[in-house]
Amino acid sequence: MKVTIHHIGTNKFSLDIDVPNNCTAKEAIQKYLPKQLSHKLSSDFSLGIWGVNLDGRILPKPENYRLKAQDRLEIYYPLKCDPKKNRKIRNK
Repeated sequence: MKVTIHHIGTNKFSLDIDVPNNCTAKEAIQKYLPKQLSHKLSSDFSLGIWGVNLDGRILPKPENYRLKAQDRLEIYYPLKCDPKKNRKIRNK
């Protein structure tokens, strides 16, 4: 089954990969993401599906979420600065 992995950061990429049925989001990143791309990921990322975090609140955690065909698996990073503070500084 095909899913899309979408990464926005210093190394942007969007990639369609084939994963087996019943593959979890965590397994997709660990086992099926090509090595040259997995080395570009830092350790502090989180995952989401179509803009919703896999944090156990709305959707299950990455190790429990079973991917569906055509899912868009997104890689998120924590903010490095507060956007509200930056906007205030720019608008002064």
